[in-house]
Amino acid sequence: MQLTLPALAGLLAALAVYARYIEPARLVVRHHRLALPDWPAPFDGLTLLHLSDLHVRAGDRRQIALVQRAASLPADLVCLTGDFVEELTDLPACLQALAPLAGRPHVYAVLGNHDYDPLDHPPKWGRPRIGRPPTYSTRPWPRPAAFQADLLADALHGLGIQVLRNQARPLERAGARLWLAGVEDPDSGRANLARALAGIPAGEPVLLLSHSPDLWPQARCAGIRLTLSGHTHGGQVRLPVIGALTTNTALRLPRPHGLFWWDGGALHISAGLGGTTRLRFRCPPEATLLILQAAAP
Repeated sequence: MQLTLPALAGLLAALAVYARYIEPARLVVRHHRLALPDWPAPFDGLTLLHLSDLHVRAGDRRQIALVQRAASLPADLVCLTGDFVEELTDLPACLQALAPLAGRPHVYAVLGNHDYDPLDHPPKWGRPRIGRPPTYSTRPWPRPAAFQADLLADALHGLGIQVLRNQARPLERAGARLWLAGVEDPDSGRANLARALAGIPAGEPVLLLSHSPDLWPQARCAGIRLTLSGHTHGGQVRLPVIGALTTNTALRLPRPHGLFWWDGGALHISAGLGGTTRLRFRCPPEATLLILQAAAP
């Protein structure tokens, strides 16, 4: 069958409407069971809700409602891996979206690259890299990048969300401990995995939150059982045959989101709930429930 030019134009218009208005509002809840080696028995069957890349904007009622639905899912532990807002003016909308998490126990988060942006998005001389702090133009912008991150972290703390900034916190159950460690965003130049892991006794299980998955090789070398990341948006637009147009990660992975294993350790990359643009195709926003179990000896 041969498409006429008007028919092709109509098809493309329909796809554009779908990618702009329909798929970004279609929340998918994914479920995975992970059998982890040397997993403590008291935490067998622990349910973890992983959310990432909210990108909530002021006035975006659809995105606020989407995040509220995802944040309402029941779980023993909730982990959020960054990119909450685009600008500081989005903070009230973000807190409204995360209201279902207020007062819930065991909610942890790290910040993403967008969470560090200054108030007015001043231009950068170069993109920050691991080990090198970001540098900004010499124009007299009112605040440094850390200002937005600090205010965001304080606001999340107000909801009862523990923001891990190169830190770790223990979760205790029946005499056993599970550590939640989190690093600053690697692209910000502030990530310090060694500092986050300092003080954790050898042999105790650790879950790592890192906005970018690029830190996974270091995490595996440190013996971390499970790393949770986002940042890739799952590619956000995935074309037939071609796949994702961009993955936003230096890791060579068969796909830009999902569950990956390497040498007994796991990485989960969330496709996220939002994006820098409200556009998704063959990559709907997702919330993931991970059931953590002990691997058979």
